[in-house]
Amino acid sequence: MRVTIDGLEDIYEVLRRTNEDMAEVVDEMLTTGGEIANREQQASIDRYDHRRTRSMRNNVRFEEPRLSLYSSGRYVSSYSRGADKFGTSNQKKAFILNNKYSHWFDEAYEKANPQITAAMRRVWDEWNPDK
Repeated sequence: MRVTIDGLEDIYEVLRRTNEDMAEVVDEMLTTGGEIANREQQASIDRYDHRRTRSMRNNVRFEEPRLSLYSSGRYVSSYSRGADKFGTSNQKKAFILNNKYSHWFDEAYEKANPQITAAMRRVWDEWNPDK
């Protein structure tokens, strides 16, 4: 799940215009979004009772915010990393389960997206100098 600043365009514009160092507030916003994405992915896996995928569930993580190579923005990606005890990639299992059986990831994304936007907005409002 890729967490972006969709729905927060006004914040993006203020960040672009401001000469101060914004990396900390942007990273905090993205980290907050990544935590919600992780939580919703794990909850969706539990709702669908994918018991044989505990490794997949327990290894849902997001990376530290980083600069995109293809745009001027920053992002975090939240997905299941690593492999199970048999060497099967957790990403591969997640892809197959989502696209063939349960759509757990799509559901997690739909539930997480408004929560992520609201949480990022709260972080911004706490920091915003234009309040």
